[in-house]
Amino acid sequence: MFHIVDDKDLVREVMIELLIELGCKAISFGSPSEYINFVSDPDYKKPIAVFTDVQMPEMNGYKMINTVSKLVPDLKFVVISSAPEVRSEYLGADCTYLGKPFNLEKLKQLVENLM
Repeated sequence: MFHIVDDKDLVREVMIELLIELGCKAISFGSPSEYINFVSDPDYKKPIAVFTDVQMPEMNGYKMINTVSKLVPDLKFVVISSAPEVRSEYLGADCTYLGKPFNLEKLKQLVENLM
């Protein structure tokens, strides 16, 4: 199971379809606060990873990563962004980068690495 956090409906829909095509399950969230509320729910189950956009209206993806990481310390994140620069302190074992636009092959390699 993967979680997707992006304020754009089309991006969430495409990500879910691509992950399903790769044989994975996914659910999506339209805002960081929606996802943070979900993580705080007693029925929350940790996903393989969370795909998140960086630039969103109410809260950026980095702030969400910081907040969620305090609730679920070993959770992996994939920053999805069309911006070429990604804050280097987020890249590492628990956070990787996937540039937009991306293709199915790149996503497949990343999903295989995460699993």
